[in-house]
Amino acid sequence: MLKKILFILLQLTGLSSFGQTSTLVAINENEKLIYTPDIKGNAIPDFSGVGYLNSDSVIPYVPTLITVDSVTGDNTSNIQTAINNLASYPI
Repeated sequence: MLKKILFILLQLTGLSSFGQTSTLVAINENEKLIYTPDIKGNAIPDFSGVGYLNSDSVIPYVPTLITVDSVTGDNTSNIQTAINNLASYPI
């Protein structure tokens, strides 16, 4: 009897979580998420565009041209020298 009850509870739990819907988020015809505010105007934040160029482009590879090593104390002159050297490179 206990096994039957457990089996029924497991079946009901699985069915109740299947096919859940929300009025706050939907998928449009382009398979993009659409966020609808609730009655107070609150909306789920859309982070899908976070990233380089709205995450639509690959981040370009930029080679390292100059490396400034850390030193004990003031490193201003090394940083300024690196900036001056980089200024001589073509854009």
